[in-house]
Amino acid sequence: MPVQLFTDGIEPAGQDAPVWRFLDMERFKDLFTTSELYFNRADRFPQDDQEGLAPEDYLPILRLNWYELNDAMKLNEAIAFLRQQRESFYISCWHLFQGESGELWTKFGPIAICTTLRTVEDSFRQA
Repeated sequence: MPVQLFTDGIEPAGQDAPVWRFLDMERFKDLFTTSELYFNRADRFPQDDQEGLAPEDYLPILRLNWYELNDAMKLNEAIAFLRQQRESFYISCWHLFQGESGELWTKFGPIAICTTLRTVEDSFRQA
């Protein structure tokens, strides 16, 4: 399975670029006991209830007018469909960690694992 770019398209600088995974103690223990990464369902992210949904600047691409009843219904259907689809998206978040902030540690966990992009990609090829 290839690694997919985030919507911003920020690419790491080569295969040996360091990537970080922030974990709480429960996920850290789980990683050590199972040797498996945890993948969270996109609709169950406690920090971001919009995870897996299209950003607002995507909506104009649909070329629908909020003020026309039929278009508003189509737009609501499209958003509802995306909300349902999130139930089938599983995500493991890694961070390029280009700058340290206390908010990262507070929000995502007191434990950080550092590896390289190559190692993460290789682990997906072995699965």
